[in-house]
Amino acid sequence: MEEQRLKVELELHVVGDGRVFLNFWNYMTGEDVLAEVKDGKLISTIYDDNVEVISEEEITLQEFIDRVKSKFKKK
Repeated sequence: MEEQRLKVELELHVVGDGRVFLNFWNYMTGEDVLAEVKDGKLISTIYDDNVEVISEEEITLQEFIDRVKSKFKKK
């Protein structure tokens, strides 16, 4: 089966205080994929509705890409 073709825009956000984020904003559904770059590693953070951190985990770049691609899977 051929993989679905996608062109996805990602955001690299350099805050200016030492923090850097790699983000995918899904404006259609709100199912965003967010990660902070810390010491060369991607840290995925899950927030609640009050923007409080629920969990953090280290992920690979491939895991980030897979999470973004999963937002486009046909149901």
